[in-house]
Amino acid sequence: MIKQLNIVIKDTLRANFKSRGYWILVLSPLIFVAVIGGVAFGVTQLQGNTTPTVAVIGQASERATFVQSAKNLDMKISKITNEKQADKALKSEKLDGVLTLKSDSATLTTQPKSEQVPKDD
Repeated sequence: MIKQLNIVIKDTLRANFKSRGYWILVLSPLIFVAVIGGVAFGVTQLQGNTTPTVAVIGQASERATFVQSAKNLDMKISKITNEKQADKALKSEKLDGVLTLKSDSATLTTQPKSEQVPKDD
């Protein structure tokens, strides 16, 4: 009796294992999870929640202060220190902003398409 039952189980499993419906049943949860994960990844990439990149033009000591506090300011400080190079990078949208520091004032220039640069102290 057990031998006959094993033969029926093996034949049924073989028949189902070769069918398309069996594989759809087995793989559909994995495909569903992969599609949902891909959509979630795509949405997060399209939202563009990236840290803005800003070039700081000014004296080395002032620039060093910005580099040290870049994480607190929620921005990346570019290595560009030349005003002409910074303007060129801003126009080609490689930078989100240029902060020009002078002895008595500071000017922040941004692109309309760029990431939001925090303008608080």
